[in-house]
Amino acid sequence: MKSLVVVAALVLAASPLFAQDNPFKLPKNKVSAIQVSYSYSGDMQGTAERAISQDKVMSHETTTAKMFGKTSTTDRWTLTTPEWSYSADLTNKTGVKHPNVLPFMEKAYDGLDGTSKQRLNQNLHDMAQILARAFGPGVLSAAAKGDTETYAGEKCDEHSFAGFTVCSMHDAPSIPLHLQGDLFCVSFEETATSVKRADPPASEFNPPAGINFQNDTNLANPDSMAKGFVTYLAS
Repeated sequence: MKSLVVVAALVLAASPLFAQDNPFKLPKNKVSAIQVSYSYSGDMQGTAERAISQDKVMSHETTTAKMFGKTSTTDRWTLTTPEWSYSADLTNKTGVKHPNVLPFMEKAYDGLDGTSKQRLNQNLHDMAQILARAFGPGVLSAAAKGDTETYAGEKCDEHSFAGFTVCSMHDAPSIPLHLQGDLFCVSFEETATSVKRADPPASEFNPPAGINFQNDTNLANPDSMAKGFVTYLAS
């Protein structure tokens, strides 16, 4: 699923329909607290939970996927705060944590001059087009707007890009209510089954028991890394 998010982020950043002053700045939700339950179908079966409270986002996915004739099971927990990102493999009882890089990338982008910002956005657009072509003929145009749909009693705006269709919640655009696509002959669908507009229990954001989170040494200097990456994209 991680690769799907990368592709989606690149295309959305490059799309004029989602254009904003800073492509690394997450869209603001109008709701400060929400809980969403999901089910998976297709080549990936299972369930997921997402909880948001103010500036914390927790996700827990339990899935079984069939890919290239092999079956794999994933039990993954993640937590994102303004300062840190945590990820735990609950099956193997391992976990890593690293600084949340997006605020540093947002800051680095704001420090670019106008010409560099234009180059970065054009490079993102070009990268998205290359990725879209890699999925073969019949791929929908990047971020083509679709219909307004309803899942779990909540309305969402549907967009299609690079072989994916995503329906983002009206007043919480960072929350998908439906995601469907095909990636490397793997078909999947994620559908919201329940939405609660209420503060999640505080325990939802507690680290899983028995997990010792190790620091990701590759992100020891997130400020320098983010600045270097943004500068590279703007070159």
